[in-house]
Parts: sequence; C-alpha cells; structure tokens
Amino acid sequence: MQTHRLPLQLKPGQYLLAGFLIIFLLLPGTVLADAYLDALKAAAGDVEVDPNSSQAVTDPGSDSPATPTSGSDSTAIQAGLSQDAFERYLQQNFLGSFSFYRRLDSNLKRQIFEAYQERPEIEYLRQQIKQRYLNR
Repeated sequence: MQTHRLPLQLKPGQYLLAGFLIIFLLLPGTVLADAYLDALKAAAGDVEVDPNSSQAVTDPGSDSPATPTSGSDSTAIQAGLSQDAFERYLQQNFLGSFSFYRRLDSNLKRQIFEAYQERPEIEYLRQQIKQRYLNR
C-alpha cells in the first residue's frame, strides 16, 4: 500500500508557529469588519423612529417637513427642496443611498441635485448616485 505524504511536513513545535501565522493573517479582516460595524452603528445611532408611526422623525431644525415614506416602497420623493433640505431628506429617508451620496465631491452632488430637480424619483436618483460613485 502506498502512503501519500503532504508536501509540507511540520515538526511538533512548528504547529504553534503556524497557528499564530494563520491568526495573524486573518486578523486584519476581523479588524476591518469591526470598523465597518462601528461605522454602521454610528450611522444608525443618528436615526430616531417615532414609535407611533414607525417612521423616521424629521429633524426639528429642518425648514420643511419630510413626507412619510416607506423607504424603497415609494418611488416619488418630496419635490421642491433646496439642496441642503434634499440632503437631509435623503439622509433621513434613504440612508443607504445617502451613504454613497455623501462620498461624492461637490460637483457630483450638484449633478445629483439637478437630477432630483428634473425627476424626483428615488429609483432614478439611486441609479444616478451609483453611476457617479462608481465612475468618480
């Protein structure tokens, strides 16, 4: 009977070293995952929900009230907002889209706002945000 040998044979003391090496190589992924989770928790910490309606609560300092929406269920969004009010509305009602929007430079944000003025539909705006984010 033929025995197969592994190409790499470890001596008893080398198992511990190999274990530390594997842990060391996997640790950066764990650290990055923790940083991502911390960022999500920080973003979620800013969101308040009205327990009576289960809708995001409008910032009291906002110059225009947010129309209650159910997130991605609604395609039309509130029209006629200023750029600052649009950004707040996007943050309060569509946090995922806002997280990409906020990473755009001011010129690209202006283009998204112009797209909003022409066609205030969230699916269209999501396409525009994604397209500009990926091509920046």
